[in-house]
Amino acid sequence: MATGKVGWGVIGACGIARRRTIPEGIVAAPNAELVAVTDVNAEGSRAVAAEFKAAHCATAAAVLRHPGVQAVYIATPNNLHRKYVMAAARAGKHVLCEKPLAIRTSDIVRMIGACRDAKVLFGVGFMMRFNAYHQKLREMIADGTLGTPVLARGQMTCWYPPMANAWRQVPELGGGGSLVDMGSHVVDVFEMFFGRTRSVFCRTANRVQNYAVEETAILALEFESGVPAVVDVSFGIPDEASEFVLEVYGSKGAVKGKYSLAQGPGGEMRACILGGMKGYDAQQNNQAKAGYQPWELPTKNTYLSEVEAFSQAILDGRPAPVPAEDGLWNHAVMEAAYKSARTGRAVTPKLK
Repeated sequence: MATGKVGWGVIGACGIARRRTIPEGIVAAPNAELVAVTDVNAEGSRAVAAEFKAAHCATAAAVLRHPGVQAVYIATPNNLHRKYVMAAARAGKHVLCEKPLAIRTSDIVRMIGACRDAKVLFGVGFMMRFNAYHQKLREMIADGTLGTPVLARGQMTCWYPPMANAWRQVPELGGGGSLVDMGSHVVDVFEMFFGRTRSVFCRTANRVQNYAVEETAILALEFESGVPAVVDVSFGIPDEASEFVLEVYGSKGAVKGKYSLAQGPGGEMRACILGGMKGYDAQQNNQAKAGYQPWELPTKNTYLSEVEAFSQAILDGRPAPVPAEDGLWNHAVMEAAYKSARTGRAVTPKLK
């Protein structure tokens, strides 16, 4: 394993980058160093640069020209991702880009091609894969501890009212609402467990929030392993009532969790695991038999893990830990979901 530090630039420094990825990821990672930042909010970008002792650049082009920048983290509105990924590829910089990688799947294909031609790594920001509880659950599914997986459910909700300059509420800027913003994360985690999505049926609604993107979405999915799952997401539920539920049921038991499908590093998870298949019990006195045991796992910040893994891949000359091809497929699933919501039919995701 190679040693050293990767110099990072940030394009779009005042949103999730300022809240999470810079302080918890780039600054905290032992193999990374924050070098330069920029944002359309110049005052905010200067404040970020001053706080974290980085160079403030007036433009993204200046970040990409900075001699100390080897990799760039892109956290702009979604409609600008393609522009800056292509520019980074031309500049020979490795790229970690927030999801969705672009508004259209066809654009992501071009972005991947540009980075491949430039021989730079191109990764997507699915940091929830690094959650310790998700990693353990993945192992339990793979080694048969849960038996045959029967079904799963994942939920992410929050309160996101109409606001001025909220680009996630504008279809042309964000590409969609709660489905693409939060549902994409849940689908990615489930695909880590069960394989790629084979079929998706979707319904969307705006029950509370009056904006042009969907407030609420429900997905019924089937994965290539045959496992069915339900994903429900919403921008119309108070934060205090949001528990980010994650449940996986199998023939030998179940795992139930809260808060792991979120930006924090940990969560809560408990499991009920039986030794083998049992006979039918007509009484079904479940309350007397429930045997859920809480997990106590050492956790690590997911943004730190994400940046550390991407930086180490650069140092070692290895592929991106969460490659852009996974972001391409995820967005194809999202496009299939939106098509299902429009047509009222189940849709098979396809790459274009």
